[in-house]
Amino acid sequence: AVLAEAGLAKELFDAAGAKVVRAVDNIVTVDVPLPQAMALGLALQERGVESRPARLFKAAMGALSSPVGALLGGQFLPIPSEATAAALAALPKLVEARDLTDSAALERAGLRGRGAVVGVIDSGIDPEHPDFKDAEGNSRIAGYLDFTGEGKEDVIGHGTHVAGTIAGTGAASEGAYRGTADQSRLKVAKVFGVKGETDESVLLAAMKWMAGGEGNGPKVDVLNMSLGGPGEPNKDPLSSMANRLTVKDKVLVVA
Repeated sequence: AVLAEAGLAKELFDAAGAKVVRAVDNIVTVDVPLPQAMALGLALQERGVESRPARLFKAAMGALSSPVGALLGGQFLPIPSEATAAALAALPKLVEARDLTDSAALERAGLRGRGAVVGVIDSGIDPEHPDFKDAEGNSRIAGYLDFTGEGKEDVIGHGTHVAGTIAGTGAASEGAYRGTADQSRLKVAKVFGVKGETDESVLLAAMKWMAGGEGNGPKVDVLNMSLGGPGEPNKDPLSSMANRLTVKDKVLVVA
């Protein structure tokens, strides 16, 4: 049904042993045996259909030898350029993130995220962490969806860390470590599982979910994705989805 809706010949994919994994807008992702992949790509090209291998993103926790690895405690590949790594290494450590953003001045102005929903696409979140509850003990997580099929546990811990930097109340540290928008709510998509990797089709599905509507929960005001890599604006699928969220859904996308 997915192939038919996209105007793609089912027999072509059957012959290559390809199976549909997911479809997001006009992008269809298939799993195809490597020996048949090139032949399928050429056959699609003859029919005017663009295709390419899906890009993989890996969570390289503790595996980076560059200065940025020590700064961030392990980031999601692709690894930044040497120039970017050097610039980041010159900054204070992340425990001083509130100083970097002058959070004290924001708080004096009454800007602590009240009423805002922040989306986090990462390795998940620990929903029982006290930093993600309000003064009455109620959860501030407006939505949590697992895109890995492995369950909601944040086995890597990076997503919980990022969510704390954004919206943690500091309850677990008696106020020592607080997020910048500690009165905002969170909407979390888990895309990195136990293997520490994901592909762009999963990211696209998670990004679309963040726009809300049709049973997808609230729309986020800001979307954080601690990952990135090269791409061509308005052609690369991830860049195109980011632009769509910005223009159509009025979401501030941060990557």
